[in-house]
Amino acid sequence: MSVESLTGTVPDVSAFSFFKTGDTVVATSIGGAGETWITLAKLFGSRPNEEFVTDIAGDIRTIPTPLIGNYALDATTVPDCTACSGTTCTATSANVTVMSEGKEVFVMAIRAGESFTYNGRNDGSSVAVTFVKGEALSATYPGKGGMTGPQAISVYVVRIVPPISAAQTNIRTATTT
Repeated sequence: MSVESLTGTVPDVSAFSFFKTGDTVVATSIGGAGETWITLAKLFGSRPNEEFVTDIAGDIRTIPTPLIGNYALDATTVPDCTACSGTTCTATSANVTVMSEGKEVFVMAIRAGESFTYNGRNDGSSVAVTFVKGEALSATYPGKGGMTGPQAISVYVVRIVPPISAAQTNIRTATTT
């Protein structure tokens, strides 16, 4: 495996509170590799095909890896139609949906700086989401849109406490003797 170092600006300074040297991450950026990170996501898992995201700083829509605990998140931002420039507007809020086992279990509208925690399962897990700041596409507002240009990017901080069973290690396959 070749090791490559990249540098760039983090989406939110909170990333420094849960990432440490040596962590395996998924990262997306604007332009070339590095520069301005859209999203950084911390991975949990011992094998490449069995990795799951536990922590996110950035835009949750850009992470291709599944969340730990069979959770999923979806978010749409609501534009402030008085604060638009080209293809994007400042977002007034975000509508965040938490899914568990493929089913919608919680929906919350939050403004920039607001948070919520979902812990409705009986397995010790939880999902905490903070909407730091965001943009919405101007095309979502009637009378605006129709042009191409920069995409809307939002910043969330997500912390997932995995289910108790996720900490299980050294799983053995039964064999006959």
